[in-house]
Amino acid sequence: MSLHAQFSTFAADCVHRESPSIITAFAPHSSGVHVKGDGLIFPPDPYNPAFRTGDCPDCEFFPTVPRKQPGLKACVFDNTGDILPNFGDFFNSSVNMVRMWTQLGNRAIGHWGSQGHCKIHSFEEIVSCLDDGTGRLTPKSLPHG
Repeated sequence: MSLHAQFSTFAADCVHRESPSIITAFAPHSSGVHVKGDGLIFPPDPYNPAFRTGDCPDCEFFPTVPRKQPGLKACVFDNTGDILPNFGDFFNSSVNMVRMWTQLGNRAIGHWGSQGHCKIHSFEEIVSCLDDGTGRLTPKSLPHG
């Protein structure tokens, strides 16, 4: 969730490019993709507080550059109440991620709840989406999104 979701998104992108069979889906919660200049507000960068996360002089995308990733599904979870004035427009970054990911021809599913930042509405839905009918995380008889 949140900053940790940003790291897992970055890591999923890297690992999948190197070893596509190791990771086939990732599930960020309460954070998506921020594009410099998109108008979204993110918190101060924990490593360089002079800038907001993703808005450093050399940044264009955060947490990773969206790219075509055949075989890597994005299961994006967030809540419509995840917009923190002057601190974080996390929900709209999640919407950005689904939109950008699908425009690139990748599989992405947005799962939206109504609560706020880092409030999980269904652990079962997260696991089911990640499993994607493979049976690696759930019995194959469960539905998947």
